[in-house]
Amino acid sequence: METSYSKSGNFAYNSFNFQDFFNIFIDFENKYFIGTNKKIGRYIHVWINDQEVKFDEFNNTCSEYITQNFTNIDRIQLQVFNLDSNYSPSLFSIIKPEIKNLHLGVTSLDSNIYSKIFNDIVHKFKLKSVYDTRLLRVKNVAERDYLEEALKSKNSGAFRGAVILAWNAVMHNLYRRIENKYGKLLFLNEIKKFHKKDKKFKIRKINHLEDYQQFKDFEILEVLRKIGLDQGLTKRLREFLDLRNDCAHVRKWRPSEQLIEAFFEEILKRIFHF
Repeated sequence: METSYSKSGNFAYNSFNFQDFFNIFIDFENKYFIGTNKKIGRYIHVWINDQEVKFDEFNNTCSEYITQNFTNIDRIQLQVFNLDSNYSPSLFSIIKPEIKNLHLGVTSLDSNIYSKIFNDIVHKFKLKSVYDTRLLRVKNVAERDYLEEALKSKNSGAFRGAVILAWNAVMHNLYRRIENKYGKLLFLNEIKKFHKKDKKFKIRKINHLEDYQQFKDFEILEVLRKIGLDQGLTKRLREFLDLRNDCAHVRKWRPSEQLIEAFFEEILKRIFHF
């Protein structure tokens, strides 16, 4: 079985329509297939309530069907492929008009073009990641800056750097919770108990949020669990701390795109309440 490569993302849109999407399809075909001596075929697949309708061309029949059923469409796939082999790059779109959300994905057996095609589409139609729009809800400037940089890294494929930057935002948020929700004195009393067998343990003055960095992240998570942080959330944060550490240390490992997407979705929902 041949290896396929893919890249995907979620985007907000205001006036994006299927004609625009088909224009992308034509550009894609012209740029990556026309003049390459490949024998081209194409399909347009439309899904409504798990029922698929397939068209061989984007003709009037196809256009009218899409227009009439626009609000009920769950997914549309435009596919161009080489008839001489199973080489089959595809463009995917999942559109939910009521929330103006577009899921765009590119899959290809050619590792040299799948990411470039995706980035070309995003750039041409000025698609704005839904993460970018949701970040406006993050009021703390430091945390928003970390997340913005993390998402830029993720979107460029720098997954390990993205995790480390996003974790910085998480820890900054937890430092603020100590100060504003649980109280510094309660935290310090518990951290002393945590280190009661360590005679060399000393606490430096805490005048700024950054001063909490004198404690290790796993220590802070454990103390927060004891003083009120949801235990289920604490457990997930420990797992994400392991992911962060895996990304920060030298080793032959790279997180998958699926793992990174799940990581970001969960921290944005559970820490920043998106």
